[in-house]
Amino acid sequence: MVKSFELILDEDDDGVYAISLVDRPAIQENWIALSESHKIEFKEIDFKENILIGAVLIPDLEIDRLDENKEIYKVHFSGETIKKIAHKFMIQGYQSESTLQHKTKVKGVTVVETWLKEDMIHDKSVKYGFDYPINTWLVKISVDNEEIKEKVKSGEIKGFSIEGFFNQKSEDQKLFEQLKELLTN
Repeated sequence: MVKSFELILDEDDDGVYAISLVDRPAIQENWIALSESHKIEFKEIDFKENILIGAVLIPDLEIDRLDENKEIYKVHFSGETIKKIAHKFMIQGYQSESTLQHKTKVKGVTVVETWLKEDMIHDKSVKYGFDYPINTWLVKISVDNEEIKEKVKSGEIKGFSIEGFFNQKSEDQKLFEQLKELLTN
């Protein structure tokens, strides 16, 4: 059986410190690039607006990870934790902290808007054609870096991935806490 962990935020020490532009996002969701006419185009991208829009974290989505022994385990974030992460990211001023493939720091890539999905019908994400659950963290990123623009146009990079530190809670710990809460109430 594959181990599963909920990633949680220690508000003093943990959090997201950068957003990476990657070819294979762990959340398995690609961004969209806005054209001058604001039409959503998934293939031939007219990238004149230099804006990327997409999900950064999706609540309760199980993400495969490898441990130091190359064994697969799964992690996920609750909607409440995602809210805290998104707010802390902005409060700490990390909007211009970006990397390419989690390796190289890049300049000219800036989060210009961020929001948490709050409504299934009237949320801005619906306008862009996304169908994410409530508390999904989405960003709009401006790209003023020619090398990155070319990688977006060519399809070499397709989505976002976070860089950060988190604590983890095993499913056993989570069940124990739920049982303890039931027994004390």
